[in-house]
Amino acid sequence: MGFTYANNAKVINDFLYVRDSNGNIISGRQVDIGDNITVLDVSYSKQLVLVEYPTANGVVTGYVRNATNCIQYYYQNQYSNGATSETVYDGNGNVIGSLNPWEKATPIYKKDGKIHVVYNTDKGNNTKSGYVVYNGGFTRFDIRDVTQALKDLMVRYEYMYRSSWANNSPIEQLWQFYTLVRNKGALDLKNNGWNESQYIFDGVIVRGDAPGNILYGYLGKAFGYSDELLKRAAGYAQAKAGTNIEHPEWGTWMGDAPYGDDPIDQFYIQVGISYYYKMH
Repeated sequence: MGFTYANNAKVINDFLYVRDSNGNIISGRQVDIGDNITVLDVSYSKQLVLVEYPTANGVVTGYVRNATNCIQYYYQNQYSNGATSETVYDGNGNVIGSLNPWEKATPIYKKDGKIHVVYNTDKGNNTKSGYVVYNGGFTRFDIRDVTQALKDLMVRYEYMYRSSWANNSPIEQLWQFYTLVRNKGALDLKNNGWNESQYIFDGVIVRGDAPGNILYGYLGKAFGYSDELLKRAAGYAQAKAGTNIEHPEWGTWMGDAPYGDDPIDQFYIQVGISYYYKMH
């Protein structure tokens, strides 16, 4: 499973212990320095933050202490209230507070037309969160849904190359697939106009590079390659580009999963693989 909403914060200065809903530390779990996370809620009463964070096995949800010096929000104070007080609601629609006229807040995601913001209280900066109706001039969460466009590309490319796959030798097929997925190839979506930082796919906000990984997984299966080979090849590409040097925990392309690749990339490659099986 991926992130429910796009990452909206980064852990800095120190790692954070993962805790249960009462604040008790869960042994063996932590959010590391440098991790990009999705903050879902900030509890005023407990000063616990509900977050989604990356691990080698995918995205995990847990609570961390509201260490405001360690949680760096992407859009700090980019929400600006208007000339009147703005009511703040919890997830059930209950009133839990308000923003003063012209008060700044930090938007973290959008749900059902309302923006979830983190704001300041008597307990300090970034110590409470809730939903507001007024958008505060913040429109970054109006993200493009590419679900149908990406599915259309899957079918289009499979149809375009199906006849040549059947007639080519294995080495010719391998070369053809390589020319499609290499940097600036047809499947390298980020260099073909897909350069936004986030998209919506199947109702979930995904990173900007996710559509390319999904398409890679789908077309790789159409070419007849095994799931493992496709995932190892992605790790090999990371190694050749030198982009996994700072992540020894990813392993190597010759080792175990995630084969030297970003676990989130691997997750979306599997999404593409699953779509191939689903559509055949």
